[in-house]
Amino acid sequence: MKYALISDIHGNRHALEAVWARLEGEEPDQIICGGDIVGYGAFPAECVQWVREHCDISVRGNHDHHVVQISGAHNFNPRAYAALAWTAENIPDDDLEWLASMPMTVEMDEIRVTHGHPMLPEAWLYILDRHQADMALKSVEERIVITGHSHVQACFLESEAPARLVHFREIELGSKRSVLNPGSVGQPRDGDPRAAFAILDTGKWTYTPMRVAYDVEGAREAILEAGLPAELGDRLLAGY
Repeated sequence: MKYALISDIHGNRHALEAVWARLEGEEPDQIICGGDIVGYGAFPAECVQWVREHCDISVRGNHDHHVVQISGAHNFNPRAYAALAWTAENIPDDDLEWLASMPMTVEMDEIRVTHGHPMLPEAWLYILDRHQADMALKSVEERIVITGHSHVQACFLESEAPARLVHFREIELGSKRSVLNPGSVGQPRDGDPRAAFAILDTGKWTYTPMRVAYDVEGAREAILEAGLPAELGDRLLAGY
């Protein structure tokens, strides 16, 4: 099975359209979304509609969760909270209901999908290093954990140093259990402004991190025109 892995779209229609154009050439069997469809960007409704139409599996991210329960978003910084409040006012009720209905975890054969750490999905914990990845794998039975949340592409093989990611080059997973993070479609935070996604091929057990350029300036301008905090647009230019 060939899976396209996307996560953390964050209302960035420009980035999502570029990823979709690239994925059409990959012809994946299924698309898995690791959450945070909304928040930060100026096109939440369009991104939710795309995920509803094209993704076979979707889990709830912390922004998806709190746009419905905004009173609980006390840990969000002021810019993220402002974007969350704006999103709640600019998305159809039907989409809000759909976001609220998304599961926090999906278990499928040898794969578990969750936005944060699988040990406690509702706490939205990050997986940023090998120790955290090993703890994640110890907390589940599945061979592969697909996660998001950090906005940084990663491939952690159990009890090994993180695999060096070279975009568009396959990483051999072999028989190792793994934690995979496709990075962020809509707001990368690794110094590379290009939209991030990945391909997981369970026929060959390979993982391929991918990037694609998109109209970053257009996404930034849309954020400014919507009256959202300027930093949310400015940070897209540098990928941080």
